[in-house]
Amino acid sequence: MLGNYTEALEIYREAYSDSKHPDILVGLLCAEFNCGNVNRGVQVFEELLTKEKEFDDWHRGELIRIKKKMIQDGIIKEEKFV
Repeated sequence: MLGNYTEALEIYREAYSDSKHPDILVGLLCAEFNCGNVNRGVQVFEELLTKEKEFDDWHRGELIRIKKKMIQDGIIKEEKFV
C-alpha cells in the first residue's frame, strides 16, 4: 500500500518459504505483479486457487478482485480459471 513493492516482495518471499497460507499467497501475488513479475504472479495465483478450502470471505473477495484485474490486463483468459 505504501508503494515499496521491492521490499514487500522480499518480505512475502521470505514468509512464503515458511508458510503457504492463503494470506501470504495473496500478498505475494500482489507483490509479484506490482514488481512486474507476471509469470511468477500467475504461478502464485494458480497455487492460491488450490487453497480454496482454507479461504474465508476476505480471501474469496481478494481472489475475485485479482482475477478481474488479471483478465482486464490481458494476463489470463477468464475461461482458464473458472
